[in-house]
Amino acid sequence: MTSTTVCIRGIETGVYMMAKARSAELGISLGIAVNRALEKWAKEEKPRKNPKEFLEFKPINFHIGSTDAISEIDKVLYEG
Repeated sequence: MTSTTVCIRGIETGVYMMAKARSAELGISLGIAVNRALEKWAKEEKPRKNPKEFLEFKPINFHIGSTDAISEIDKVLYEG
């Protein structure tokens, strides 16, 4: 296994201190803990959808003006 020395900006001090303490409790280096966290995050993170997919959205006729318009909108938003 090869390793690289990196500098990561923007890590909150409190988060760093908690991670450092937790890695010490486990008897591992902070580098190993960060490797595990980054690997887990990278494998679990779902890719974001293409923002241009919005342009392919087809309009829906909700029969605006009918008494069921809100129900139809809710059905599409929350059940679709």
